[in-house]
Amino acid sequence: MKALIKCHLSYIISKTTVIIILILLVIQLFSSIIIANNASFSIYSQNNYFYFQNTFLLLKILSVFFGIFIFSYSFLNKQDNYSILILTSNISRNKYFISKMIVLNLLMLIILYTEMFVYVVVGKLLIVNFVIKSNELYLFVDLFFIVIYYSNLSLLFVQMTNNIYVVFISITLFIVSSVLTDNNYHIKGLDVLLPNVVENIYFIDNEIIKIMFLITFIFTLNLIKFSRKDIIV
Repeated sequence: MKALIKCHLSYIISKTTVIIILILLVIQLFSSIIIANNASFSIYSQNNYFYFQNTFLLLKILSVFFGIFIFSYSFLNKQDNYSILILTSNISRNKYFISKMIVLNLLMLIILYTEMFVYVVVGKLLIVNFVIKSNELYLFVDLFFIVIYYSNLSLLFVQMTNNIYVVFISITLFIVSSVLTDNNYHIKGLDVLLPNVVENIYFIDNEIIKIMFLITFIFTLNLIKFSRKDIIV
C-alpha cells in the first residue's frame, strides 16, 4: 500500500497542482492581510469576529473549489492513464481506488491545515489581542467534511462523463447551498443533500453523522463506478 500511495503522489503532485496550490495560498495570504487591516473596531472581540468571518468565507470557497478540481482532474482518463500499468500488476481496482482517495484526502487535510496556519499567523501579527476560539477550530474540521463531500460528488459526475466541465455542476450546487444557508432558507431535502457550514455555527453530533453518511454513500458509488469502468490508456 505504501508503494501505491507513493506512486499516486508522484502523479497527483504535478507541476500544475503545485502551481494551483501556491496560487491558492498566496490569494489566502494577501486576502487575510487585507481583511486584518480592515478590522478596525474599538472592541477587540469584534476585530476577531470580523477577521474570522470574512477569512473563513474565503477559505470555504477556495478549498471547496480546489477540492472539486483536484479530485475530478485526478480521475480523468488522460490523467489517470497510469492506472493501466498498476492494474495489470495484480493490484485490484478497489485497492487502487481506495489508495488514491487516501492520498487526495490527505492532500486536502494538509492544505486546510496550512490555510488555518496562515490564518493564525496573520491574525497574531496584525490583530490586536488575537485569539483563536475552540468553535473556530471545529469549523475548520466541518469545512474538511464539506470539501470532501462536494469533491466526491464532483468525482462521481466526472466518472460518469469523463468530462472535466461537469465540475461546474458541483460548484453550482455548492453555491446554491451557500446562498440558502447564509440566508437561513430551508428547503426540505436540500438541507440534507446539499450540506454547508456557516461561519458562526459548527456541526453538532447528528449533523456530523449525516455528512459522514453522505460522504460514505457517494464514496461507495464512486468505488462501484470505478470498479466497472473501462480503463483507457
